[in-house]
Amino acid sequence: MDLFFSKLFLVCLLISLIVSCIITELGCLDWEELDAEEVLFKLQSKLNEAIAYLIYLRKQKRSLRDYSAKMVS
Repeated sequence: MDLFFSKLFLVCLLISLIVSCIITELGCLDWEELDAEEVLFKLQSKLNEAIAYLIYLRKQKRSLRDYSAKMVS
């Protein structure tokens, strides 16, 4: 059960980090010069980067687990 909560904590921490990066990125924008489409495009690109990174981390975890299983057997 402790492992579940530690994983849940790490996921929440990663999500909060992603959200804070997006908020920081949006705070640096010059809002008067942007229209809604540009803001949505920037948000979508940041979310796509975050999703790609999460997929990368998941693949790394899977490959590490496979490597560990090979070493044990």
